[in-house]
Amino acid sequence: MDGALKRLAAVRFPPLATGSVKISAMGKASRRKRERPASAERLAQPGMEGSSDRNDLPGVETDGLGDWRLRLATTLAADVPAAYPGGPSHKAGAPVYQSSMIATEEQSIIGFATPSAPALALDVALKASSRAASFREQLVFSEETVTPWGSGRDIPFGRVSTLYDYFEQCMMAITFSFLALECFCNETIDASFANGLTGPLKISRRDGEKIMAAEELERQLSTEEKLATVLPQILAKESPKGRKEWEGFIRLKEARDATVHLKSRDQYTRGAHLKDSSLFFHFLNRETVGYPRAAIAMIWHFRPSGATAPRWLEHLMRIAFPERRI
Repeated sequence: MDGALKRLAAVRFPPLATGSVKISAMGKASRRKRERPASAERLAQPGMEGSSDRNDLPGVETDGLGDWRLRLATTLAADVPAAYPGGPSHKAGAPVYQSSMIATEEQSIIGFATPSAPALALDVALKASSRAASFREQLVFSEETVTPWGSGRDIPFGRVSTLYDYFEQCMMAITFSFLALECFCNETIDASFANGLTGPLKISRRDGEKIMAAEELERQLSTEEKLATVLPQILAKESPKGRKEWEGFIRLKEARDATVHLKSRDQYTRGAHLKDSSLFFHFLNRETVGYPRAAIAMIWHFRPSGATAPRWLEHLMRIAFPERRI
């Protein structure tokens, strides 16, 4: 088996097929139409609506491994015999995916190829940022007028619905961008400990140093601490602190904190707080697509050295930073 399969040795791999055939949880094949590639017009702008539809990028959907949001997808380097009597065997070159299984309330078992949680969150964030940009273009402002705090403009009362739609999409883009980083940190910590690559870490706390295992690191440390301290240790990477990626993360964190912990001054901005970094300040002073881009750039900073980055991450980099060579 190749390196990716060694990481998945304890996972059951269902015989999922590529192309126009998919295998259901019960093992029965069902036919589906092959989706048409997205048009060139839809692919023209980064972060366009429906990033999951961008299936024609090199090395992604065209690699025959399926949806780009798969958590782990690879091919067998050698034949694999059946693991148990009557079980499936696989030929070299066959696609292999990490598999998840759940029990429903009716006590039936449903299996499916495991998605990447950061990929799902960032797909939501990119779609929301695209919708936000569309709503922002539709905003209408009045002529400049005088206010108690200087000159300003109004959004006509009859157009506030568009403004509120814009705010909602901003909330989604910001929240899910930060969620992607939380997911990435936690799954990286868990994988490192589970594969024996890392043991308990010594972490500085207010009351002194503590030795923490994976579960304690996930539960007790903030996302900021995980990115600045823990991930650089377990991945042997430079800390992102002081880099451009960190600046983007701090802007994302400020916007996320303002969104999730909505204080009264964020809900009703006025007077002395007009120029503060309130929730609506973030929404109306920055491009929303900058938030998922910040999360993607941070994850890319921690990509494995000397190895291929996860295909979902490469896909997102091509969408968010088309000017970069991946």
